[in-house]
Amino acid sequence: MVLKEAILRDLRNAIAGGTLKPRERITEAALCRQYGVSRTPVREILKQLEKEGLVRISPNAGARVADFSLQDVSNLYEIFVTLEGAGARLACREARDDDIGKLEECQFMMERAIAEPNLDLVFELNTRFHMLITECTANPYLIEIRRNFSTLMSRFGRLATFIPRHLQGALEEHPKIIDAIEKRNAALAEFLAREHMEKARTYMSAYVQQLHEEAEGEKDVGKLLKAKALFG
Repeated sequence: MVLKEAILRDLRNAIAGGTLKPRERITEAALCRQYGVSRTPVREILKQLEKEGLVRISPNAGARVADFSLQDVSNLYEIFVTLEGAGARLACREARDDDIGKLEECQFMMERAIAEPNLDLVFELNTRFHMLITECTANPYLIEIRRNFSTLMSRFGRLATFIPRHLQGALEEHPKIIDAIEKRNAALAEFLAREHMEKARTYMSAYVQQLHEEAEGEKDVGKLLKAKALFG
């Protein structure tokens, strides 16, 4: 089980960090050789990555790294900006002192995880931080929508841990959002939350574009090497 989790973590980071490029094929045989395991755990790992939106599996083509398009980024963050803004605004009305304490504790732990760095923990704590804000609203409908949406956003959340500007934004902007909620300044809290996510959308778009360019660059190099092998 420990080895399986380690392999899963390695592959998540390889995809999020760009070592494995968009649309790159991942073969069961190669993973078995690399990690010295049987096909059964490898298949389970690939299915988990598919569930997280990091891998696409088809009967004929096998497993490939998911293609994170710029349109995907735009569409999902457009919704995320709205949800986060609404959550921060409503949290100002309903948040209790212990809710503020949970946000501050989560942020403190996240700052330590960034400093280590422990990117898996950063991902978990960042997801938790934003969910805590929504839970502060005590609105069951918004909370349910936000939980369902978290599944769609998780793949970008993992990519975000490899974007230095995104991590710096979490260090600088999260405390301001907490402060606005604690002071019950609904207009400011909503503005800061929306601004935070708009910046995240900009950083993510640039990162996804970079991954695409690197993937295309490797294709071009491969074509060049094949041509040299054929024609000298």
